[in-house]
Amino acid sequence: MENNDEKLIAKIEKLLRLSSSNNEHEAQSAMMKAQKLMAKHNIKMADVNPEEQPQEKVETRTSEKYREGWVSDLAAIIAGNFRCRTLLLRNYKGNTYRVRFYGANDDAQICMQIFMYALEVIRSRCKTMKGIFAETGKSFEYNDKLMYCHGFMQGLQKNFREQIRRNECYALALTVPAVVDNAIEQLGELRDAKPSPQPTLNRKNRMLYDVGYTDGKTFQNAGNKERLHS
Repeated sequence: MENNDEKLIAKIEKLLRLSSSNNEHEAQSAMMKAQKLMAKHNIKMADVNPEEQPQEKVETRTSEKYREGWVSDLAAIIAGNFRCRTLLLRNYKGNTYRVRFYGANDDAQICMQIFMYALEVIRSRCKTMKGIFAETGKSFEYNDKLMYCHGFMQGLQKNFREQIRRNECYALALTVPAVVDNAIEQLGELRDAKPSPQPTLNRKNRMLYDVGYTDGKTFQNAGNKERLHS
């Protein structure tokens, strides 16, 4: 193995060690950076830990219950950029659903971690904006939150697409493994979640959309707590 490859492997190993940190933000950020480096340079976990040489097998992670449709959109965006598929487990009686990530080996766990972290960023940001609106005598309503969330998701997707455009190997490495697609197909009647309709932009809510877009486009740096209150 060339010296540069050895340095890259060492860097990824360090990030993976940090991903088990008790500091949740540090752990999430390290996991994302490790995953991106591995995808960019087409490095598999077996290259980092050659003694393990794991075979690809399907694993799943299931979220808590949600009602808002945009949450499933966020899950699908993240899954599509981390070698996973998503399905919704609906409870029609309670009008709720759970998101289930399907991935090979530890991909589903990584997706769940990034998904939960993205939700934390969105909720913290919306809480901050609700306070700002209240100080000016205005209410931060559900449609306002929805505009921010859709902006965030568009920015996040733009973020991922720019990474792919900069490196074609990254796009190839993000291909969902056949074992995952086969597992989905064996479920038969179940299908991937359909994206929810996007709200119409107007002058009133354009600002909220733009704030969300910026936050989503710079999501990899969102581990900075101070940034949530900027």
